[in-house]
Amino acid sequence: MNTLKAPQVYGEVILGNIDVQNDFCPGGTLAVKDGDKVVGPLNAVGEFVAEHDGFVFNTGDFHDPRTAHFDTNGGPWPVHCVEYRAGAAFHEDLTIRPNDSVAYKGTSLVDDGYSGAEAVIQRGRLESIVSDLPASERTIGAAIERIEQVTEQRKQRLAVLIGGLATDYCVKATVLDVLAITNRETTDVIVLRDAIRAVNINETDGEDAINAMLEAGALAMTTEEILAGGIVIDHTRLER
Repeated sequence: MNTLKAPQVYGEVILGNIDVQNDFCPGGTLAVKDGDKVVGPLNAVGEFVAEHDGFVFNTGDFHDPRTAHFDTNGGPWPVHCVEYRAGAAFHEDLTIRPNDSVAYKGTSLVDDGYSGAEAVIQRGRLESIVSDLPASERTIGAAIERIEQVTEQRKQRLAVLIGGLATDYCVKATVLDVLAITNRETTDVIVLRDAIRAVNINETDGEDAINAMLEAGALAMTTEEILAGGIVIDHTRLER
């Protein structure tokens, strides 16, 4: 497994909480087993990132009820995370601070909306980074690219931490897309190993997804490793 053994110093850190929504948690219409168990680790890492003036974003499905994504309209999935309904709300215990960003995806009638990198930012600190772009282009991916440009100019490293639901779909799609738009020499994309859960339509789907992310260049850490000093955030440090 691609893990970070020694403490790593980053000029900026971004945490992405992927789709921690009611319909993906126990009792929801597309519940992921133990989906609510990601909330504690994500809150802990989010507090750490926020305390060090990092960025936190929360993506969510926000589907039109007519979307081809749903089995009622010929798609593969039960109706879930319908716009403006309770199932699309974030889990009540997930900490979302005033400056944390919220971004929605899967809003069109034909878009499945798996990747958080494609989610359009609605509010929060990341919105200001892409505010000059047309509204539809103010995506998480665009914001990450701009932050990476700044860290590279400063000769610093960037860490993008990803956790949430579900490992084998939206987490995987997000990680692979962020890997595709960032530079492996200056940016680490890190899967939060204890803050993800899988749908597992097939028994090994979750582990297969983790392996695919690692093979593509992602790294893996746990909340405990991060909070024990595995990641250091220093906005002033310049790499030599």
